[in-house]
Amino acid sequence: MNVQDYLQAASRQRWRWGGGASGWDGDDCTLFVANWAFELTGRDPGVGIRGSYSTEEEAVRIVLRAGGFACFIDQQLRPTGWIRIAAEPRDGDIGVVLAPTLPDGVLKPAPVVRAGGLWVGRSVRGQVAREFKTVEVWRFGDAAVRDLGPPPQVSYSGTIRSRSQEFAGSTMMMQPAQQQQTGIIESFFLFAITATLPGLSNAAIGFLTTGLTALATTAVSVGLNALLAPSMPQPPKPADGKSPKVQAIPPVHFGVGTNRIAGAYMLWESKADRLYAVTALCGHKISAINAIYLHDDTITVAGDNFVSAASTNDGRYRPDRIWIDTRLGLATETAYDVIVDALEAEGIWTDDHRGDGTASLGMMCVAPGAEDYQKRFPHGAPQPSVAADLALVWDFRDPVQDPEDDSTWEFSRNPALCMVWWLCFCPYGPRWDYTKAIVPVQERWEEEADICDEEVPRAAGGTEPRYEVNGWATTETDPIGILNSFLAACDGHLAQHGDGTLVLTVGKFREELVETITDADIVGHFVQYDVPEEDEVNRLVPRFTYPATDYSTAVADYIESPSDQAKVGRVLSAEADLGWVHNWRQAKRLTLREWKRLQQKKSGNFDLRLSAVNAIHARWVRVESTYRIPSLNDVIVENRRSILALMQGGFQMEWKKHPTDIDNWTPATDEGAAPPIPAKPTQSELTTPTIDTVTAVGNGSSVYIRVVILEPPEESVTPLVRYRVKDIGGGVAGTWIEQDFPDVEASAGLVTLNTNPVPADELLEAQAAVQASGGTVSNWSTPIVEILATVDATPPVALLSFTASDGTGQFVANFGTANDSHLSSVAIYRVASGGVLNRTTDLMATPAVSPGVSYAIPVVSTTGTFDIYAEPLNRSGIAGPLSGPDAAIVS
Repeated sequence: MNVQDYLQAASRQRWRWGGGASGWDGDDCTLFVANWAFELTGRDPGVGIRGSYSTEEEAVRIVLRAGGFACFIDQQLRPTGWIRIAAEPRDGDIGVVLAPTLPDGVLKPAPVVRAGGLWVGRSVRGQVAREFKTVEVWRFGDAAVRDLGPPPQVSYSGTIRSRSQEFAGSTMMMQPAQQQQTGIIESFFLFAITATLPGLSNAAIGFLTTGLTALATTAVSVGLNALLAPSMPQPPKPADGKSPKVQAIPPVHFGVGTNRIAGAYMLWESKADRLYAVTALCGHKISAINAIYLHDDTITVAGDNFVSAASTNDGRYRPDRIWIDTRLGLATETAYDVIVDALEAEGIWTDDHRGDGTASLGMMCVAPGAEDYQKRFPHGAPQPSVAADLALVWDFRDPVQDPEDDSTWEFSRNPALCMVWWLCFCPYGPRWDYTKAIVPVQERWEEEADICDEEVPRAAGGTEPRYEVNGWATTETDPIGILNSFLAACDGHLAQHGDGTLVLTVGKFREELVETITDADIVGHFVQYDVPEEDEVNRLVPRFTYPATDYSTAVADYIESPSDQAKVGRVLSAEADLGWVHNWRQAKRLTLREWKRLQQKKSGNFDLRLSAVNAIHARWVRVESTYRIPSLNDVIVENRRSILALMQGGFQMEWKKHPTDIDNWTPATDEGAAPPIPAKPTQSELTTPTIDTVTAVGNGSSVYIRVVILEPPEESVTPLVRYRVKDIGGGVAGTWIEQDFPDVEASAGLVTLNTNPVPADELLEAQAAVQASGGTVSNWSTPIVEILATVDATPPVALLSFTASDGTGQFVANFGTANDSHLSSVAIYRVASGGVLNRTTDLMATPAVSPGVSYAIPVVSTTGTFDIYAEPLNRSGIAGPLSGPDAAIVS
């Protein structure tokens, strides 16, 4: 077996410290070298160490006990016929080299095998080949070279550390420290920004010099793949666009395509019973406002700008409670007259508050009464937002449109057009000079824009554009996150050439765009033949923004590999976060493309000479390598990210094998089903309950009222009862007291509601209503029911005896009371002889009495002959049987 055949076979081995229990089940950096020695000579230098360690720390101890890496390798190789030499290394030799390790890039010793004129080592992520600095070389069976003998030992002291000071042969990536991924994927590289790109604005220079070092980058890293990483800068989430930002100095909002956006409050002022608010939606002119929301309610604005009564059917926001108007952000705008009329006198908001060039929304709310507040404003003070077509963009394919005259621009969701607007024209973007970045390569941009507009078939029939973009951000959003979102929406790749031009390549493979690299271009390489367990994905879930659910985040059908799940025994899921994609079919197409890339296990890095300058700007690269990397010969790889790396020969390219079927799309099988749209409750008036009976129920010394209503037709509503004293004095009614009954059950079609104690022996007014779980309250029942809240509703029994006696200036009522606990007092009436009793005008006295006692009650009276009556009363004034009349003469 030659060394190239060995490397090919060894690439299929998994990393396992010590080779597992048997010593042959996988390998590590040291056994990688030992296995080659065994294949070449038939003699195993791994004897005594295979299976004797299973962790990195145990491996470090073995090496340190031997006196260092060089001594350890020599001790294992020398008994099998290898000698340490001073000659130039050749293919098949074994060596110890100094290689940079992660995370700090410090040079440390590592065991390697010579192949293809490079040193090849084993890391946890696969094999890596590069011209490292040679420390020691061993060769087998060559008598022509002198044996240098064992190397000197190295003394070690102190504590052995593993992760903080990484052992070179374990977690070593064997690549420069700058190759470590940081989670921030850069977009551009400045060769010499002040000399090469003199036309760039200060904003562009600032944008490019904050950690941006890549010559080219793709949506594989900056789009789908990067968005799987929580450290990647993210644009605002869809939910952030539902409520205006409340901030002392809020950021400016801007966006492309169609979005739900709330902006930030510029005014929030109350005066009397009115609230006045203005929100800045976007810091630039927008195309149109398609819908207006208050919280999550879509509302309709009538011709007078008041929320129409037809907007909802459950009574909220009406009548004439909310006034709303909008502005699109013209160069010279108009102030909101309703707000100016109310606040101009105080100087708070005047005709000068126009908001020139800013799309905005003005709102005035009239506060309802306390009893109706929950019904009119069930979610509290209204929070406005809009669904709007945002930026007008320059379509460079249309000769009528002038890049210097934005009045000729039109609205578009085309990712290529929108990206040029953000890169070159957005007031809050990087502000590249379009004459230098776009115009020299305009034909290429036109081709990419046409591909975005290409019609792709749908399973249900018809077609739709291949790629669209819809998204918004603020001046607080990291530009890298914005670029990521653009590229992810079109599976894009963006490269900056040395002349300052920017070239976009969207997700559609084209053979004519493939560049080639050969063995002559490759200085070093790192090939990863499989995916580490921690990076394995066997289910990919598309997550996008769904207008059908009021622009909330939704999930489309996931893509998975049941066979891979069976191998590992679990689901390893990841999400493709496509927040700037609003079409579920497009989200599924993009996710399928990324899924096919995930299935290509080969990936790695190339160190390239400057002769590969065309390839590092290209998205697709064909590898012609019969000598250095035969396994990649005539294979197309995708350039995921390229940077200038003069210390490595010129450039460094991160690549992944290109799936040959990446553009295959069969709608009938690949499209899947549309995400479900949760049903919204029908916005209609709750049924006003009907009161069946109202009674007062005494309970000792207190009283409550019992209200019985017919069972409401709606389920999951809470009955409400409110009452008040009808007259607290001067004909004025008391305050309503409200009580809810969340746990009552209906019986025989009726619902019985017993209140807390109410004012005793008062005439009350009562009503009933129902409340939905969201806080909406029905109308209160009519007519208002009156009820006397009597503590004791049982009348006392009749008096045992009753007579009236004559007197001077008075008469005497003589009576005996029965032994009755309900008895409280006796009403004594005087009626002109032969007249009709009137209990109001004829009442003379109401003395308190006790049960079972005889009384003689003198009552002062005018002279005359009268009929006298007596009537027992309980404490609530309920009367028992009337006694009398008995005649009495007052002289």
